[in-house]
This record gives sequence, structure tokens and C-alpha cells, in this order.
Amino acid sequence: MADTRNAATRLQDGSLAGTWVLATEQTTVAFRSSSLWGLIKARGRFTQVHGEGTLDGGGALAGRMVIDVASVDTDNAKRDKHLRSTDFFDATTNCHITFIATDVSAGNDGRLHFNGELTIAGQSHPFSCEATISDVDETGFTLTASVEIDRSQWGIHWKKMGMTNMQTGVDVEARFSRA
Repeated sequence: MADTRNAATRLQDGSLAGTWVLATEQTTVAFRSSSLWGLIKARGRFTQVHGEGTLDGGGALAGRMVIDVASVDTDNAKRDKHLRSTDFFDATTNCHITFIATDVSAGNDGRLHFNGELTIAGQSHPFSCEATISDVDETGFTLTASVEIDRSQWGIHWKKMGMTNMQTGVDVEARFSRA
């Protein structure tokens, strides 16, 4: 826990001020959901993610992460095609999922608390999450977060015969490098 607090403190003490870019080859965005009343688990990932952030000398952070919806990969081509359709992401019209972080603060627990806006399937809503920070040095840092998203809040209501869970777990490990 002390390492996490030190990392969060370093992020806010100004020593890491500057512009940071998402190291796409070191970043993963994975998701998990269930259907058939929780008996069948579906897992997948997005293979195309990019983003950037700025950290000022006072510890204020702003940034964004952009996920290419067409890069969804569940190791099942038929399911991937369905996820790209108008039943889910409508990848033709809404090419990206975007999180724009407008405010971040370090909690007493060493975790970072993010506030911002999440856009999925063309609908934007305020969104908050927590992340841990690790592997901090002058060249980069890693943010790790796990969140639950109720996809119905973003207008994604497809639910075959009531068997599909509306909650989707998302796990992000994002490595940022100095620009």
C-alpha cells in the first residue's frame, strides 16, 4: 500500500508534470459479461486504444482514452459482428468509446479518483471511477481500473429473451509514456 500512496503522491506533487501518451502496445481494455442467467460467461477485449493526458505542476490531470469499437475481439467472429451491429455499439455510426477525464484526485487510500464523461454508442454521461497507479518513473506510469457499466444507461438494451445481463465489467490497464 505504501508504494501506491507514493505513486499517487508523485503524480500530484508536480514531479511528473508534462504531456503523456497512451502506450497502446502496453495497454489492455478487456470486458466480461454473462448470459443465460449467468451460466455463460463472455469475455473480450478491444485491440485498438489510444489516448493522452496532461499533468500540470499543481497535480491537475486531464486526459482522454479512445477505444475503436470495430476492434472488439471475443474470439468469436459471429459474436464480434453482433457487438458491432446496431443491437450494441453501432460501429458504423459510433466508431469510438471515449472517456474524457476532467478531474482527478488522490484519496487517502492511495487510489486515484477520476471524474469525467463516458461516451458509448453515441450517448455521453458523467462517469466516475477509481484507479491504482503503479510503475511510476520519469518515463511513464500505469493506471489500473475495474468498473461495472450498466450498458442500458447508454441506450444498449439488447437482451435476448431476458437472458443477457445488462452489467458489463471492464478492466483497464493503461500504460502512459512521456510525450
